[in-house]
Amino acid sequence: MMIRQLLISATLFGSYAMAVEGYQDHFLDREQTIYIHNILCGDLNNLATLKPAFVYSNSQNIAEGTYYFSTKYGNYSYTIKPIEGQPEQLQLRGLLTAGQTQKEQMKIDYCIVKPLDAAPAALNSKITQVTLAPDDSNWATTMEQYALVAGRPAFAPEQYEDPRASAEFADYDQAFYQNNQTILTDLEAKFESQAEQYRKTLPDQFRQAWAYAKQEDGATTGKHYPPIEEPAVWTPTSKERYNDQVRMQQQERAFDELIQQTFDWLFAQVGKDSDLVSSDITSIEPAEWTDAQRHQKLILANKFDNGKVLQLTFYINSERVNIELFESLDDIKAKSNNKRQSLDIQRNQPREKLSAYNSFDVYSPVEKVNLFFSPFRADETRVKVK
Repeated sequence: MMIRQLLISATLFGSYAMAVEGYQDHFLDREQTIYIHNILCGDLNNLATLKPAFVYSNSQNIAEGTYYFSTKYGNYSYTIKPIEGQPEQLQLRGLLTAGQTQKEQMKIDYCIVKPLDAAPAALNSKITQVTLAPDDSNWATTMEQYALVAGRPAFAPEQYEDPRASAEFADYDQAFYQNNQTILTDLEAKFESQAEQYRKTLPDQFRQAWAYAKQEDGATTGKHYPPIEEPAVWTPTSKERYNDQVRMQQQERAFDELIQQTFDWLFAQVGKDSDLVSSDITSIEPAEWTDAQRHQKLILANKFDNGKVLQLTFYINSERVNIELFESLDDIKAKSNNKRQSLDIQRNQPREKLSAYNSFDVYSPVEKVNLFFSPFRADETRVKVK
């Protein structure tokens, strides 16, 4: 009866229309002990309406003023105020949810912030306080657990991240970026080493391809392709073998035709009876990254005794690498910030640094002497004849 009279008198004292004013903004000091107050708020006339709420502070008592929180649903604030003439265990709370800034928008509740002697034991048992020392080994875990239900507290205006963890993340973000730069520098060196080898051998590859073209031109003229006999008895196995032979012969004919067309194209450019005088790389553009691949463009100028010069443009390419290597420091910071603002259980665990490449494939501009000129025939805009 005593507790009921106390709660009713508190309810009758105030009006839900009254304004709750925050006389001071409260922000947590990460390097001081933090007290997490588990309180009950609602209609004191109806105990069933009382719901748990949490307030983070650096004092054992909830000081008058405004406390700020952040959740995945948006930011909100509690403004706590004592009730004149009532026990310190009873206080008013003004709630502003995301986007609300005016006192008139506050939802006013009454809160029990400390156990009441006259309250039922079951009620008082729900009003607890967690003490968290700044160097507690479970600091981050405890704060994360409460963040899931109560939101994250503000350490400064619009700052809801643990400052100590934020500093560690900033250092790690920088280290992550530097690690990426180290890997890219190593890849660029690997590319240059292999590209240099291709550049050295490219003139000789052209000479070999030119000699092959002069030797093999017309070699398939009148070439006999033996007829493929049909099996005496058609079975699944004999049909498969027959189809394989037909397909292989079709591929052989198509390849022969491709090679001869390539020879025809080549000799139309510089003349079949001409002789190669020199083959030199005349232009090497700086290598660059495009779509996570390393590329380098170079021009091979080939002079013939009839005065013609065949210029071929080659591209040395690398394998594709992890696109995350190219993230700017700002991009890395943004990803880290987004991760920390999530409610992921691992949100305070930074991304694992990327690993260096033990090998790095760089592709030669030509691979087979008999197909050396085919890419240029398919794209004649890359060929110049002087």
